[in-house]
Amino acid sequence: MTAAQIESLFQQAMDEYRAGRLAAAERQFEELLRLSADEPRVLRVLAMIAFQSRRLAEAVNLIERAIHLRPADAGLRNELGVFLAASGRPDGAVAALYDAAALDPKSGEIAYNLGNALKDAGKLDAAIAEYRRAAALSPDNPDIQNNLAVSLHSTGHRDEALDHFRRAAALRPLDAGIRRRLALALQQRGHVDEAVIEYREAGRLSPHDASTLCNLGNALYAKGLFDESLSSVRQAIAVRPDSPAAYNTLGLVLKDSGRVEGALEAFRKSIQVARRLRERGARWDVPSDLGESDVLRAESRIAGNYLFTLLLRPGYDGERIRTEHEWWNQTYAAPLCGERRPHRNDRNPRRQLRVGYVSADFRNHPAGYTLLCAIGEHDHRQIEVHLYSDVTDPDVITERFRSRADVWHDISGVSDHRLAENIRDDGIDVLVDLSVHSAGNRLLVFARKPAPVQISFAGYPATTGLETMDFRFTDAYLDPPGEHQSHYTEEPVRLPHSFWGYDPVTEEPPVNELPALRTGRITFGCLSNFSKVNSNVLRLWAGVLRAVAGSKMIVLAPRGSHRDEAAAVMRECGVGPDRLEFAERRPRSGYLELYHSIDVALDTLPWNGHVTTLDAFWMGVPTVTLPGATAVGRGGLSLAANLGLQNLIARSEADFVACAAALVADCSSLAEMRAQLRRRLRNSPLMNSRGFGRALDEIHRKLWARWCGEDGG
Repeated sequence: MTAAQIESLFQQAMDEYRAGRLAAAERQFEELLRLSADEPRVLRVLAMIAFQSRRLAEAVNLIERAIHLRPADAGLRNELGVFLAASGRPDGAVAALYDAAALDPKSGEIAYNLGNALKDAGKLDAAIAEYRRAAALSPDNPDIQNNLAVSLHSTGHRDEALDHFRRAAALRPLDAGIRRRLALALQQRGHVDEAVIEYREAGRLSPHDASTLCNLGNALYAKGLFDESLSSVRQAIAVRPDSPAAYNTLGLVLKDSGRVEGALEAFRKSIQVARRLRERGARWDVPSDLGESDVLRAESRIAGNYLFTLLLRPGYDGERIRTEHEWWNQTYAAPLCGERRPHRNDRNPRRQLRVGYVSADFRNHPAGYTLLCAIGEHDHRQIEVHLYSDVTDPDVITERFRSRADVWHDISGVSDHRLAENIRDDGIDVLVDLSVHSAGNRLLVFARKPAPVQISFAGYPATTGLETMDFRFTDAYLDPPGEHQSHYTEEPVRLPHSFWGYDPVTEEPPVNELPALRTGRITFGCLSNFSKVNSNVLRLWAGVLRAVAGSKMIVLAPRGSHRDEAAAVMRECGVGPDRLEFAERRPRSGYLELYHSIDVALDTLPWNGHVTTLDAFWMGVPTVTLPGATAVGRGGLSLAANLGLQNLIARSEADFVACAAALVADCSSLAEMRAQLRRRLRNSPLMNSRGFGRALDEIHRKLWARWCGEDGG
């Protein structure tokens, strides 16, 4: 057969291939191969057909035959790399694609495929370098921009990742997946309004995508639009009833709108669905679809949300709460026991200690204002301070923390396993958890026991449930000696004065005069998270309002129908809606200014205000509190006692009403208290950062000495 006839047959076969008639095309190409021996271009198309038919081993064999005949063909080596990657052979793919890139260094496609192979091989830094090269060679390719953005995001380069997500979306505006990832990147960088716009656009492009609906619900929740958030999340659940992330978001919204029972049920459902999917080995929608996802951590955090919410439920005692926390330990932490190893730290009780603190709250966050005081004044001759920061959006407060660290570790995007190994390699002697089960916790790092001495502190005063957490910091008001030890899995270590220290960061805004002198009426208030407000609390507050004629109440609560529910409870107790005012979330300066309208704050139960109460005192506003049955309900007691303000501590619900009424009966005395409270707070143990730091130094030293005297580690 002549060359012209063979070429004609080749073009006919190519027509079949381009038309998608793969079986017919394959028969013709096989005939051509028989007629023309090993023709590289025929082998190449047969390899492509085998690849498209998922006969991967055959595809690799055919393309290797073609390369043998044409070894300098960059395109053939590029396809070999793609085929090997699809076959689960990332190292071979990388080698083939490096060969292709050497033959054609100006090919954006080859650089992109090499980036993908390197990413699959776990070589993210090298992958990013290739994606950057691909983007320079092919700047208008949205897939390159998207994959570069995902890789940058997963390695902590969040701002640069956001730029590339924007470029990908501009190049392919109708791609719902790219718009969703852009929205998530925007949300994580604090651009929540823009994120909502992008989620809505992604939802318009793909109206039945559960991940988009769930993420939109998350963003609306972050904006405080609870009813809209609930609507979006419930749509996600309707589309995908086996979505753990959607049930988790539902639980968060219900919790923060004060619907604790509904929140607990949503978290239970999320855990059940996640467990079923995990047992089947199925992939499930963890809260982020950017980068690698740690499913175990995501599921354990959902269970942690459940535990956190239990503390808000009236009627749960400490022993039942401990039982639930021990279940968490057995389910998520105990299976990691194989990663625990003997510690090699130098057992010298007098040497300088390496103390590590782990937190996602080294930032403008309520916990940050207490942590600044707690870890700001160590004696660095005795303690080498390591801060392990999981902050994804650093701010000026982050920089203050960084300046107080001997060694700063950015752990954003670092897996729990890797972080535990890093801490062990850093030779940390005492490792301190600053989150418990609150957002961003790294308890599964502590489950691996990377340090000889492990302590839980800050976050909130409750148990972690971890068998590997040796101690928990508390004080004599939260946990009177000889009481409540059955509530915890850790050994208590009582700080000299209070569990809390306080650094308000700024003198602004100043304390104003007593609002009642201007308004002619008493204004009570509560600016705690609305999750702490329940029907029992509302009835208690209503009793105070009934006892103080003409008084009103300001409550911090995001917009939503939960406001109407709260007003209905108050109305049933004889307090009309004209006496109840709601305020929305706002930046810290605006939040503190709300206290300019409040004469006296009223506490919550079973979870008292903690940092909120410190903020109130800073603004000259006394807080009437009623101690509860668990440590989170005795925070008001600890804070008031450390200020010597016993008249703010009630003994019963009736006494709570009486204390509040007595406090406002004499406006002259109340005005004098308001004028003096900030100075009183500043001169108290609560703002003695040097004393707090030195107390921690002494405790760390004592606990370290105990470990040094033990036989094992």
